[in-house]
Amino acid sequence: FLTVDSGSEESGLTLRESPIGTLALMEFKGGLPRAKLYSDWLNGINSETAREILFSPGFIPQIQIVIRGDNIPAPKRPAFTVKLSPVQLVALDNSQAIIKIPATDHNTILLLNSTYDPKWQVAVSGQSAKLLHANLDACAVHLKASDKERTIVFQKP
Repeated sequence: FLTVDSGSEESGLTLRESPIGTLALMEFKGGLPRAKLYSDWLNGINSETAREILFSPGFIPQIQIVIRGDNIPAPKRPAFTVKLSPVQLVALDNSQAIIKIPATDHNTILLLNSTYDPKWQVAVSGQSAKLLHANLDACAVHLKASDKERTIVFQKP
């Protein structure tokens, strides 16, 4: 059993055994948010190749995603993922996700880290859009440049 003490200079945490506890707290800063905009992607990738790419040592999921099977327009500014503003998750439950995204001056992909299901329907500011299968098993939608904030709705019928 482990407990946490503050003390490590790098993380601020030190793990030590506890005679009474059964839980440990760990902070992992490399996790992806539930929803994120990307300016860089690989597309038209089959399942086997997607796994190879995603588990390769050089793949960085914070800056690039893999779109499985679908061919969509190529990224216009692949190096800009790190410069994109965060999205706002307005609502999320088992049947829908509502996300507000900022204006963008180039095409992007919105990744929703929820389990991909072809039954999901996507609307971008009220207009139907194509659901994409991203990474291992996430949902995504390709977005054209827009000078206005948009609302994206993922919904299961």
